[in-house]
Amino acid sequence: MLGCDIGFGELLRAGQIAKLPRLFGIQPARCAPIHASFHAQSECAVPIETGPTIAEGTAIAQPVRLREVLQALWRSRGGTVALSEEAIEKALWQSAEAGLYIEPTSAGVIGAFRHCRRMAISYRGKPRSSFQPAPVSRLQREFPN
Repeated sequence: MLGCDIGFGELLRAGQIAKLPRLFGIQPARCAPIHASFHAQSECAVPIETGPTIAEGTAIAQPVRLREVLQALWRSRGGTVALSEEAIEKALWQSAEAGLYIEPTSAGVIGAFRHCRRMAISYRGKPRSSFQPAPVSRLQREFPN
């Protein structure tokens, strides 16, 4: 998240992009302290209960740079998505069926992409495209719903 914020900020300052893209943080619902703090509009950690998750790569119970991550999300007018284990598993299996072998943490991107599309994530009433890592660039074609 912070790398994307820094990189896009540099591109903006260099005139290579006209505006910052909206950044979204993805966490498993069983371990989502960034999501909890973001929705509480707090720069401090919000107490949450955590549990085991198949998406271990994003299971960060005590984010070291929480304030900086939240500021990056707010600065980009982005958001957070906390995914159920079922949503992560569904995305994982559907990826495999489409011929893409990914680990559960990466499957979270697919689940979050679907969530944002369902929620018609927009800014000032206008639909916006979102940044997806290269491995999931085929999302819209492969996973329309």
